[in-house]
Amino acid sequence: MQKRTFLKLASLYSTLPLLYSFSGCSEIKITIRKLKNRLKPSPQIPPLQDRVESTLPPGGESISVETALNSRCSSDFDDDSTLFHWGIFDKNKRLSSNQINRISSHAQCKNLAGNHTSTVKPNKSSLQFFINNSLTGDDRDWSMIVNGIQQQAAALVCSALGIGNVLNNRGKDGKVISPETLNTVSLRVGPMKPSYSNSYWSSDLPQTESPWKEGNLPNPTRKGSMPLLKAIDQLSMEYLGDPIRDQKLLGQLLWAARGRTPHLYKSTPWGLTIPTWAGKQTISSVYLVENDGLYLYNNWDKNRPTHRISKIGTYHRDVINQQKAYFPTWDTFILFNANESLGRALWEIGYQLCNTIVQALSLNLSYNVFHLNAAQKKCFKLEGCNNPTICVALSKS
Repeated sequence: MQKRTFLKLASLYSTLPLLYSFSGCSEIKITIRKLKNRLKPSPQIPPLQDRVESTLPPGGESISVETALNSRCSSDFDDDSTLFHWGIFDKNKRLSSNQINRISSHAQCKNLAGNHTSTVKPNKSSLQFFINNSLTGDDRDWSMIVNGIQQQAAALVCSALGIGNVLNNRGKDGKVISPETLNTVSLRVGPMKPSYSNSYWSSDLPQTESPWKEGNLPNPTRKGSMPLLKAIDQLSMEYLGDPIRDQKLLGQLLWAARGRTPHLYKSTPWGLTIPTWAGKQTISSVYLVENDGLYLYNNWDKNRPTHRISKIGTYHRDVINQQKAYFPTWDTFILFNANESLGRALWEIGYQLCNTIVQALSLNLSYNVFHLNAAQKKCFKLEGCNNPTICVALSKS
């Protein structure tokens, strides 16, 4: 970089705080933060062996499912929550091997059907996620989804324990290691600094610059009673509990799947209960099937976070009869639709599925997860929902 260019950039960088203080418009503040992020020099990170071993913040074992979901965020080393990732890694500390193994152990989700084809392995300061690369067709898709569940389980465990994490991608479909092994992603983990007003956790609504917009669903609960770690260890593809007796419980499951949370991402108030690939909002979609209607779950409206469903279609009587034939004991369904044919869409469905069933467990709600076959997909398809991949079946009675 030429000296003149460097001096111009340095001068601009020094004036950013002043510009920020006079900017009342959310869009202007976001633009300023993005510019500041581009101009900020790369942080100097000490080698791992030069950092001190961390002690995790107390209370993580009791953090509830809802608070862990609401506090989930990715981390980086830039020491500024507003610029890129909300979480901040503590570059002077490191996790012990026991702490990393603990995350890995929870993330295995040993009760999940078929997870022998999807594995999690600790490696220094990261967790590596793999599937059996020889699988094809529906078996491969299911293994990818289970792998996504494990990725999200690890992220939620980190959220509960006050540990920073960030996904390092291996490509949109993962990276082939051998004919038998595909490395889907790497999850970097490490000690973090408090991200929410000197706390590692938050049960607040999104309020930063784009405040919460009331939707047509009751506001979700962001603080609960079941510890996240307990619920993660009980995850399974089916659970016998209580029926869904009101719209608030149904909305709670939708929020868990893909709801808005109080953190920023890339300087924008796009906090979610799940991570997304480079912040993309359209890789997958969440739908609700209730009575004869198909509803799209919306978490963003007019540049503000919200919590609502929008009816996009009505099923004909013969299609409803098909649904009843395939799922005779269930009458309400949450669908996860893959909007592209890439591994990252299946992982994202896994993230949403993990959140939905961990929330259902914590609320003691009956559910059953179905990886839809061609005939089952057909009975749920409507315009706008062209590739329903996973169905969480629920009951109101």
